[in-house]
Amino acid sequence: MTDDDLIDHLLYTGEGTTLDYKREGYVTDGPDDVKKSELLKDILAFSNTWRTEPAYILIGFDESEQQFYPVCRHPDDSRLQQFINGKTNKHVVFSYRAVTYKNQALGLYTIEVQERPIYAKKKYGIVEKDVVYVRYGSSTAIADPTQIAKMGALEAIKGATGEPLLSVELFSLEDQKSINSGLSFAYTHQTIDEFPDYTEGTHGYLKLNERLVNRNYYRDMVLYQQEQAESFGFRMNVVNRGTASANTVRVHLCFEPPGALHLKAELEDVPSTDFLPKITSLATLLKPPFEEHIEPDRLTAVFSFGKIHAGESAPSGDIFLITPPTKLTSVQVRIHADELRAPIVLNVPTTIQVTERTLRPED
Repeated sequence: MTDDDLIDHLLYTGEGTTLDYKREGYVTDGPDDVKKSELLKDILAFSNTWRTEPAYILIGFDESEQQFYPVCRHPDDSRLQQFINGKTNKHVVFSYRAVTYKNQALGLYTIEVQERPIYAKKKYGIVEKDVVYVRYGSSTAIADPTQIAKMGALEAIKGATGEPLLSVELFSLEDQKSINSGLSFAYTHQTIDEFPDYTEGTHGYLKLNERLVNRNYYRDMVLYQQEQAESFGFRMNVVNRGTASANTVRVHLCFEPPGALHLKAELEDVPSTDFLPKITSLATLLKPPFEEHIEPDRLTAVFSFGKIHAGESAPSGDIFLITPPTKLTSVQVRIHADELRAPIVLNVPTTIQVTERTLRPED
């Protein structure tokens, strides 16, 4: 499902137990704890409400006016995670990201289905200590003891039978920061001018036989520089915060449109003036890091993580996006497992900027 499809669905659905609209974003900075606690209260209410699908808070839309109010400033997802989860009795699985819908800049909170009840460990602003907030229709209320008991009973049943709770984090290799809320990459695409053959090489004090000289050295060096400059590196970490193992866990990364994009698990080594045939490692030949499915308008990479036990995580190896196109505005991440009735879907917005440069021999 694309962002446009998702927002279409949310606008058609209307406010309720799985959706709220906000004309303006929440206050997340400054000294006013009362204003900042409004976000905490709403996240808690959606987290505690019984549902079978994710809940959303759409920022930048007024339902009564049926008007958009573009979001000018987006909060940092990692700071939101610290703000919310530093105050609750258990980890809250939610995320925030910027989305674009019909040229309108909006914001979207996604609150996953998760263990309940969740409450604040201390009073904060309008949020009371140990109070369980729930969503009733389009408003927030306090759960009564009977409701809380039912939450505990349901979680006890789940705990007895076991249920996995999967999520995925994407981290940039450059600074190890999460890119779940957005991937931004600018690079220079270097085209190749005509290069001569490399004809001389030395090994120690002996001149190499011409058959042992890498005639393509100059061209190989340009390709090496291209790959270094035009690659974005990241890793994935799949976490199971549930109470049971997840089997046959797979993560699909979908790129649409792919353009000239291709994925690699490792970058090429610096080329040599010697003629050295490239040898693929035995480990890579026996177990490729991912499978590629190429279609005219989509490239999908499938990563297999096998079994992930409750409370454990599984990291991927390095992943490099080579020459991503400017038309790539989001990366869809889908988590599949035997125990999931439907895949868990995350859309990572992307911003790609490309400049052109022609490399000549004198460069």
